[in-house]
Amino acid sequence: MVINMGTDETGQKIENKQMGTNQSNVQWHNGIGERELNWVTSRLINGSAIHNIQPANMISNWPITREDKIKFIEQHNTQNLVKEFKSDTLSESEFEWINDKDERQCYWIWTNIKDKLGHIQLMNDHPLLQIPFNAKERLKQIIFILDNHAFPANPQEISNHAFRQMELNTLRNQWSNIYRNQKLHQWLDQNNEAQLDWAWDYFTNNNIHGLHTFNIPAIPICNLHDKYLTLIAEIDSKFLKESNTGTANLQFIIDKAKRAWSQKKHRDKRGDKKSFNFVLPIETKEKLNEIAVNKDQKINETLEKLINKAHSEIDW
Repeated sequence: MVINMGTDETGQKIENKQMGTNQSNVQWHNGIGERELNWVTSRLINGSAIHNIQPANMISNWPITREDKIKFIEQHNTQNLVKEFKSDTLSESEFEWINDKDERQCYWIWTNIKDKLGHIQLMNDHPLLQIPFNAKERLKQIIFILDNHAFPANPQEISNHAFRQMELNTLRNQWSNIYRNQKLHQWLDQNNEAQLDWAWDYFTNNNIHGLHTFNIPAIPICNLHDKYLTLIAEIDSKFLKESNTGTANLQFIIDKAKRAWSQKKHRDKRGDKKSFNFVLPIETKEKLNEIAVNKDQKINETLEKLINKAHSEIDW
């Protein structure tokens, strides 16, 4: 290429060089993965790279679609963020212990990390943290929160990467402990709406000998399955707490709840029936037993039929 000396030609040369850089930026942005794209976008909006966007305006300024995010980051020099992303975040392999098909595991980690990092409210406002409806979506949010909202209190003492590694290792150890609890929640039927509604009211409104402290997190419940997972997550969290403190109140609470549910089912099954306590002569009771055996009936069924028959024969 021949370069003519002169102000105009020099300016043209600089412009061509800048255009080449922009084109390479576009190619890099188009090949960026979803996780890295979200991280770069978050850094640009929250960081000092854009001074005219304040953190308070993050929600309204956040690009939603992939196309919008790419257009947004193409306006800025982001190639330097590639190295930072790799050094700042955890590798995909670090999350392999989380099973995106395990609803119970993903739900517990999701609620725990949101509550621990103080970002429950983000779920209601942030475009990328809307309520997920399955384990795979929850895992994506877990990674997003660790990538973008997990920062050490004293960054001089520990790096972002080391802090996130520590947080994830803590969650992994806690889940290994929780996984030992496979029986305390088995009595709950995820398809039984009446039972789950009853259990929700029971655990949130009752104090069992001063031991009941179920604190259901402030997470909107969208469907029956979410209600089931929330109850399981609370049981898992209380199991973990007792494992760490050496107490054993949860089993007592669950046993009492199971008995209360059995009694409710029994009352509902009886419907308009009522129990009575009265005294019969021994001989009369023996005769009632004989009639019941002869008719292949329960004693209460035999007594009911005898009373109904006698009542129908009354000459009104």
